[in-house]
Amino acid sequence: MTRALSKREGVITTPADLSWWRKSVPCQAACPTYTDIPAYLAAIYRGAFEDAYTINVRDNVFPDILGRVCTRPCEHVCRHGETGLGDSVAICAAKRSSGDHRGGRAAVVLPDLFGASGKQVAVVGGGVAGLTCARELTRCGHQVKLYEASDLLGGMAALAIPSFRLPGDSVRRETEQATLSGFKVVSRHPISDAEALRTLCAEMDAVIMATGAPVARTCGCEGEALPAVISGLRFLMDTNRGIARSVGKQVVVIGGGFTAVDCARVALRQGAGSVTLMYRRERKHMALTPGEYEELVAEGARTIFRVAPLDFRPR
Repeated sequence: MTRALSKREGVITTPADLSWWRKSVPCQAACPTYTDIPAYLAAIYRGAFEDAYTINVRDNVFPDILGRVCTRPCEHVCRHGETGLGDSVAICAAKRSSGDHRGGRAAVVLPDLFGASGKQVAVVGGGVAGLTCARELTRCGHQVKLYEASDLLGGMAALAIPSFRLPGDSVRRETEQATLSGFKVVSRHPISDAEALRTLCAEMDAVIMATGAPVARTCGCEGEALPAVISGLRFLMDTNRGIARSVGKQVVVIGGGFTAVDCARVALRQGAGSVTLMYRRERKHMALTPGEYEELVAEGARTIFRVAPLDFRPR
């Protein structure tokens, strides 16, 4: 009898093997980090939450964070959600449970993969991408120094996601856990010009840029410099930094993605009398996780679709 796979274990490389894997384990194939979803779900089924959490730490580094804010591409292709089979497995919630229910809060530090290489690598940026690079490069035997412009690790996860969606304790715990692999962190040290970058390149064997996307997009409309107009990213970052800002009685949020919806929900929590979210497309085009739009509406926000600003004018 012909086997489905060319080999029973180890690394598979033939096109037929890869096609079988993508079809048979679509959740793992759809995950950007190829997290071993079947393995950690099986561990949770056994009640082995520590094992499930460790699998996630190995594959995606930040289970507590992703268990709360992941966009869940795995659930859209879950075989259990196919027609006639019922609903997809709640994979993201299961990931979160692996952190919530494991015994204690001891940090998980993965073993090194290789011995010392003698190479020095700089990582610029202390967000989730930079931390992931630094951890994995350290495990591969390199000496790693991570440079972060602010005094806070976690990047947008720490600075731009509201605490009601992602508690700061989860971010702090898992960013600190990543640093325990052994790389050095240099805080409040921006690499902000070409000369600083050239100096760093001369000192290191390699430099990885992981500075993210901290610059907000604008509408390009006249009047954006008015005091009452603020970018969504700045609004969320100020909120997470504890910077008080009066939102006034009537708030309009322009956009239809995660940032826009987060801004609307934060404005409601900060006492806005009314919040209206305006989006240039339709509801079906909003890039949100399941249930997020319903929560927005339930909290009292109004939505208007197929509209866009022409300019901003003072009252």
